[in-house]
Amino acid sequence: MTYSSSSVRYLAVVATVMLSTSALAQNNTAAPATPAAPSFRLVDPPVDPGQPTAAQPQQQPPSQPTPPASAPAAPTSVAPLQAPATATSPQPVQTPAPSSPVTPAVTNPTAPSTAPAAAPTPTGGLLEEPAAPVETPEATAPALPTGPTEVDLAALYYYAEQKQEDRVAAEAARLRLKYPDFVMPSDLYLPREARAFNDTILWKMYETNDFAGIDAEIARRRAIAPQWNPSADFSMKYIQKKQRVLMTEATRVQNWPAVIDAAKDIDPKTETQADLLWMMIDAYANMGDKTGLSAVYRGILFRDGDKRLPDAILVTTLQKATRDFPPADVRAAIAKIATTPAMTFALQSVTTDMARGDISNFNASTDTTPQTPLPDDDIQRLKAAATAQGKPADLALLGWYYYKLNQPAVSAEWFRKALAVNDSVDNAKGLYLSLAGQNLNDEAYQVAASHLKALSDDPIFLLNALSPQFSKPQIEAIDPAIIAAYSKSIMDAKSADHAEILGWYAYNSKQFQASQAWFDKAFAWKQSADRLKGLALSFMRQNNKSGLADLRDQYGSLYPDMWTEIKAGPPPSRRRPAAQPAITTVPLPG
Repeated sequence: MTYSSSSVRYLAVVATVMLSTSALAQNNTAAPATPAAPSFRLVDPPVDPGQPTAAQPQQQPPSQPTPPASAPAAPTSVAPLQAPATATSPQPVQTPAPSSPVTPAVTNPTAPSTAPAAAPTPTGGLLEEPAAPVETPEATAPALPTGPTEVDLAALYYYAEQKQEDRVAAEAARLRLKYPDFVMPSDLYLPREARAFNDTILWKMYETNDFAGIDAEIARRRAIAPQWNPSADFSMKYIQKKQRVLMTEATRVQNWPAVIDAAKDIDPKTETQADLLWMMIDAYANMGDKTGLSAVYRGILFRDGDKRLPDAILVTTLQKATRDFPPADVRAAIAKIATTPAMTFALQSVTTDMARGDISNFNASTDTTPQTPLPDDDIQRLKAAATAQGKPADLALLGWYYYKLNQPAVSAEWFRKALAVNDSVDNAKGLYLSLAGQNLNDEAYQVAASHLKALSDDPIFLLNALSPQFSKPQIEAIDPAIIAAYSKSIMDAKSADHAEILGWYAYNSKQFQASQAWFDKAFAWKQSADRLKGLALSFMRQNNKSGLADLRDQYGSLYPDMWTEIKAGPPPSRRRPAAQPAITTVPLPG
């Protein structure tokens, strides 16, 4: 007689279960003799390892029992995905990592049984045609299973399906004796169709942050088996990763309410992932929520005992606090936290940041009265940091501090250092003002002349920096690039005063067409007798009688004394003719 492979496999399952207990090796002498059921019945339920007593006769299975046709009654609603519970019964099975999901091992049904050698061998031709044993190298011992196989678990699942809790407990005890690390399967009480689910698909979507796909797959599976849940390992990691990704993306686009919403389950007093807490700090700070902001800061900073976060995290958090809280509050926090010499040393960077804040506020003050210097300890602390690290921002901060104290010689030294490492427009302005404050006008002019392009974005500053060169009583040669920059800044600022200055420069250098154009602009922007006089003289030097007549007809009554001065006025002359002035740019219309 031959049997199918499925028949042989099931018989091996039944045999393993029967041979695992001594109670099945003999009949109860107090019970009536009963013919033994054939051991090859394909769907016989596994025999209970506990031996029935005379008062409780052994139940005879039906001749052809079948598996339960329907699953246990399902709840009417779908449970939401939750973090793993802490209950101990039934215990969850640990799920393998997503990269290498592990399926339960299936033993060869025709291989020798792991039951005790003294157990009786089934008769009736069951093993007449055994499969050939798998040959293994003599030097390699066969690997022993580290946990229960499907064969080992068959009885446990059957008793759970039949809701025979006492037998479930007995079978679990047997498995724990055989496998000390055994834990109850998480799907033990799920319907049979739900046990076919594994987390492989979920892990693949987890790796690509496909949260919508994961939620849809969970909903689909629960529609089939409402009691099903992902493994505890997957559930915990999914919740954590989804929260992190949502918070990070919301922070990137500065959607601060979305950051707070994604972090709603985070407790600042117990959370150990500092970057998530710092995202919350940034969100509350940008939303102006001082209550939420303070709660997060306190939750990070003031933990006791083994709950205290590492010093590096506390230092970074206090650095952020210098942005969000007054110096007095931060200093109070430092006094409470700096309980060790190492922490006191680590917090020096925070105290330096606070000195930076105090000096920056001092520099930004619009108070024009003489300023009282800040505490010398703070200034020396920033000086030490600026000298050691050479940060341009610190160097410039000290430059503006001493300029505000009306110490231009000291401020010039700090601005020179700043300009050497960062040739920025602000550092150039600081050095120019510090030199001008010492009446070092030629040096100041050279600083402005070497930063024309950068200073052109601030035309008023550039005009004031360049105009002394055009206002000198003696005409000197000026770089054409400087004249072009000065002309452009005049047009950008529509400055009548500087248009007049450039008009006189052009007139005195006998560039009468250019002087006419600049006096015309200056008079159009803001009328004055001197600008009209310059325009009239420009007409005279070009022998433009009609232009001069029109000008007198239009403005003669407004400036009656000017015309006598024009007739008596000498022509322009240069007292130092060695240098040829550059051609003055004629202003464009506008």
